[in-house]
Amino acid sequence: MILRVKGKAIQEALSTQVKAVLTDVIDERRVVLNDKVIVNAGIALAFLTSHSADPKALTNLFYCRDQVRDCRINLALKMGVLLSGNDKMKDFDKA
Repeated sequence: MILRVKGKAIQEALSTQVKAVLTDVIDERRVVLNDKVIVNAGIALAFLTSHSADPKALTNLFYCRDQVRDCRINLALKMGVLLSGNDKMKDFDKA
């Protein structure tokens, strides 16, 4: 996924559209897609969220799927958050 184009941050509209597609893949299409696609979509969503303007977005993403019993999604999102910028999470030390 391209988060920057020629050294500049991508536009908010494009970021929102990419986030919607990734969320759709994770939520709606996970039954028909293979494990690699689901995990890659989860990690990409975490990397995209790390560039969000909302400071609590990563924390919310880290904990939002705890009730989902699909380990592909939980692992992908948590691993993506940890790789992409857990230093931006204020409450991470308490987790």
